[in-house]
Amino acid sequence: MPPELDSQHFDIENTDDKGLIDAAAGIRAIFEKLRSEMNSIAQRIDDAKSAWTQTRLDLEISKKIQTANQDIDSKRFDSPKDRIL
Repeated sequence: MPPELDSQHFDIENTDDKGLIDAAAGIRAIFEKLRSEMNSIAQRIDDAKSAWTQTRLDLEISKKIQTANQDIDSKRFDSPKDRIL
């Protein structure tokens, strides 16, 4: 993004200076709009990710996987050799 121009260094009555000031302001406005759009897209991506995470957790297959993992973990420590005396 072009830097904001310090108006004390320019004469807005001068055609060249005014052209530069206007061009820089126009580009800055475009960058600001793009930044706002990107923030909006980033929020939509975050919302979609959250929705997917919740949907995935609610799927029956996810519940079965979680139960299987818990069973594996509980059996891992049921063996007498794994017990601490």
